[in-house]
Amino acid sequence: MVWVAISRKEKSRLVFIEEVIIDRVVYMDMLKEDLIPWANDLFGEEQWCFQQDGAPSHKAIETQAFLRENCPDFISVDAHWRRADGEWSPNSPDLNPLDYST
Repeated sequence: MVWVAISRKEKSRLVFIEEVIIDRVVYMDMLKEDLIPWANDLFGEEQWCFQQDGAPSHKAIETQAFLRENCPDFISVDAHWRRADGEWSPNSPDLNPLDYST
């Protein structure tokens, strides 16, 4: 699996992930090691917003708490279908252009 962050300024390096299953612990480690340092270097004091999809490791309560603490802003996702507390619209082509490209 490969992970990359994309912004209006540039894209991050490709991160190759060896693990077969990406749980919340693996995902948060990747964010700590790759996303946060890259974004801090790129944006400095400038505001930025992090968006992700609704993969289980992305919407874990621990992951959402980590992002609240470490990102200036992020688009939260529903932690559970019974708990509609997220801001992310999973079926919006405006928020997910890569999901709908051909």
